[in-house]
Amino acid sequence: MGTDKDLNEPLAADVEGGAIDDDFEANRVKNALIWTFASFCLSNLVAVGINTFHPRKHEAMMEFYAGYILELSLSLDNLFAFYLVFKYFKVTDEKAQGRVLYWGIVGAIFMRAFMVGVGAAAIHQYRPLLLVCAAALIYSTYQVFFMEEDDDEDIEGNPAVKFCQDYIKVSESYEGTNFVNKNNEWTPLFLVLVVIELSDVIFAVDSVPAIFGITEDPYVVWAACMCAIMCLRSLYTLIVQFVADLEYMNKAIGLVLFFIAIKLILDLVFHFKISIVISLSFVAGIIFTGAIMSILFKTEDEEEDN
Repeated sequence: MGTDKDLNEPLAADVEGGAIDDDFEANRVKNALIWTFASFCLSNLVAVGINTFHPRKHEAMMEFYAGYILELSLSLDNLFAFYLVFKYFKVTDEKAQGRVLYWGIVGAIFMRAFMVGVGAAAIHQYRPLLLVCAAALIYSTYQVFFMEEDDDEDIEGNPAVKFCQDYIKVSESYEGTNFVNKNNEWTPLFLVLVVIELSDVIFAVDSVPAIFGITEDPYVVWAACMCAIMCLRSLYTLIVQFVADLEYMNKAIGLVLFFIAIKLILDLVFHFKISIVISLSFVAGIIFTGAIMSILFKTEDEEEDN
């Protein structure tokens, strides 16, 4: 694939001196905030629509909010993985990143829709399959709390990265935002796109079982997934800006996954149902606590450094 310098040179030329204009960066963050807020407003309209037209009305709306918050939280990990992939492959061009994210999100929409459909059909036929989901969530919790995290600077051992590098042959250098060069060869940017798509599939292994632990209603699950995916593009810009402030979010997500696993086991094995009000309160409370702790401890560390 060539040296890192070979891959990076065409991209570095797009940014004069390797620096991004402060006004441009400020506008980019402002636009990201606007689009994120707009997506939140649209998600609330979806919730109102569920409350109005769904047969279970308020209960279904509460399930939507719990699933939406859960999916949005899990998306933070997904976006951080995107950030590391761009960093590993040295994709510094904003337009190139934007194109990969656009097609990556389009692929995620179809992939989640397919997985939700298959999951709903499977659970409808054999509900104890949810115990497999519970086992997967417990293993994910174990990974979060007891397994060492990969080095942020080196994701070479990532399964998606290794698979793509082994089976996809690409040209020696990037060609701007193109996935195919003039010689009809795949460019390294196409390799990045495939890694992003496979990474999303890997994250969906946690995401889809988790939201089915909140609700088994396929329409509510689909709506929550789509609303969470809808704002990924704008959220990525914000994640890149504040990536260091998410230190405790991973642990918070781990606790939520464990809670959902226990909820499934209690329901399927002991026939004890945890109400959606408790589920929503726990999910929202833990995620909010993780975010606040990340911000507070980050602030304290910066004050000590100064």
